[in-house]
Amino acid sequence: MPEIHVYGLKGPSLDQKRTLVREVTSAMEDHFKVTKDWVQISFFEVDGQTRASHGLMYVDGPPMERDITEVQIFALEGRTIDQRRALSKALNRIFEDHYDAKHVVISFIEITPGYKANHGQLYIDGNYIPQT
Repeated sequence: MPEIHVYGLKGPSLDQKRTLVREVTSAMEDHFKVTKDWVQISFFEVDGQTRASHGLMYVDGPPMERDITEVQIFALEGRTIDQRRALSKALNRIFEDHYDAKHVVISFIEITPGYKANHGQLYIDGNYIPQT
């Protein structure tokens, strides 16, 4: 952990993604102090006919709306605002330089240690918590 989800329109090449993976992993090591073995990155690509925002399909919207790349970072809680700010700046540069992203939206989702859901059942520190 952390896990990074990248949402955007189809287009970047496999080489661009490889470079992005190296750069993002390095930024996570530098700013979140995790080893590369812990960093997971997933790409979710769609075309303009399968994504909509603000009531418009991406193929019909203004160019700015079509050029948004969303990045969600799932990580254990406890990172400081300065760590998140530094990582955000680094990721914006990386995505602009290597992924042709014109507008990058970054969300941090903090995970509480010990909480896990599996098949709709909640576990805390490995113990099943029944529904009440």
